[in-house]
Amino acid sequence: MIVSYLSHKKICLKDGINVICTQSPIAYKDLVLGFQALNDLIVCSDDEYNNKSISKSFDFVGAPLLNDNIMAKYMNVIIKNFISNLDEVNRNRILKSFYSLETVLNDSLLLEDLPLEIDFSEDIKKLLKMVNIHLDAQLMLTRL
Repeated sequence: MIVSYLSHKKICLKDGINVICTQSPIAYKDLVLGFQALNDLIVCSDDEYNNKSISKSFDFVGAPLLNDNIMAKYMNVIIKNFISNLDEVNRNRILKSFYSLETVLNDSLLLEDLPLEIDFSEDIKKLLKMVNIHLDAQLMLTRL
């Protein structure tokens, strides 16, 4: 398998696990995005120089914050750490804001002719999932 980073020498890779290192943050970003097929700076071919699809030829593991599956793998850990490091003042501010939201919703529901009610939970983990806390993918791509 031959991998070419445009304007650089080709890299011949064998089947199995391979490690590619660089000291340049720009080259690193280009490689990460190239292996994820987000730019055209990485070209892949077989030993006879027939073009191959990068996404089908490689399972790239690196830069966990730039991988598509970051939410599935790490978001629970991020939320758990956020909650454990949340100080009492900010925890109370979050709960106070949600109590205000509950009050507004209950007031609005009283105007309806249906017997609706809200089950409010003080579980901050559930509240964070409800507001869909997530990493900004565009920011992660530009800040690398």
